[in-house]
Amino acid sequence: MAYKIITKCPVCNSNLTVQRLKCKKCGTIIENEFELSKLSYLNQEQLKFIEVFLECRGNIKDVEKELGISYPTVRSKLDEVIIALGFSVEKKAVVPGGIIYKIQIGAYKGKIPESANKLIKKISMIRKVENYIDDKGLKIYTTGNLRLFSEAVTMLSQVKQEGIKTAVINAYQNGKKITVMEARKLNHEL
Repeated sequence: MAYKIITKCPVCNSNLTVQRLKCKKCGTIIENEFELSKLSYLNQEQLKFIEVFLECRGNIKDVEKELGISYPTVRSKLDEVIIALGFSVEKKAVVPGGIIYKIQIGAYKGKIPESANKLIKKISMIRKVENYIDDKGLKIYTTGNLRLFSEAVTMLSQVKQEGIKTAVINAYQNGKKITVMEARKLNHEL
């Protein structure tokens, strides 16, 4: 009897690797450290979603009907799978006018480290996470669109308690990054 392969360590929840393969027909055994496909590490709910998504040929309206969920929920589940596979989700954010404070939860050049990806995924289940590429080519991940510095300080504390110890406050004026000090002066918060 064949069992479904487990992909996460039951003790520490790290990804497992395959170390032995055997041919059922001739008995040949190959031992080494083999990587599983990225898809192997998706949870059951994510795999079911991907099956339905592929069955519907990527038509989000059909996925909505098949799963009985709303369009935003389909998009959210798709983004969750994309992040779980180690890719980033590009979202074109509506740029709010005036002074806005955001909590920066990460800045990465190239591929996001797995540990950071897990934290971002965890935070995105609690809060809306946005990302953009800055003028230096760094992918910046943020959460929050706050009008007051005091609100940003409160959210920063919460985000740090949620596991992002290196989080910082960023400030933007009409979508352009400025220093927090400039923002506080312009907002008459000093």
